[in-house]
Amino acid sequence: MYRYFVNPATMDRVRDAIIDEVVLKRRYLEKGLRATEVAKVIEVDPRTLSATMTTHFHTCFRDWVNGYRCDYAMTLLRDPRKKDLLMREISEMCGFASQQAFYKAFWRHRGITPLQYRRQEI
Repeated sequence: MYRYFVNPATMDRVRDAIIDEVVLKRRYLEKGLRATEVAKVIEVDPRTLSATMTTHFHTCFRDWVNGYRCDYAMTLLRDPRKKDLLMREISEMCGFASQQAFYKAFWRHRGITPLQYRRQEI
């Protein structure tokens, strides 16, 4: 396993760079965001990024990003001013490639569909 060969201090630096690049810059809202792209921007090998994700976040890059997208979707779904938005529009605003991908990720992360969540919250 590659992660056992990566220096812990390097992983800490990469973790901080991932958070800065993806979360603080809200890049998780970009459709098609890839781990390889983020690795290139933060100047690390994609394997190092993957090892850092596994070690520090206990998940893969895609699932981690989708968690942030789902959190943002929940904010939109609770907002009464956004109640007329279609699920397709919300999925696009959150960076999902399709409405189907949105529903699948939302179910996986929250155990409920986005429409069920909206009905509960509004």
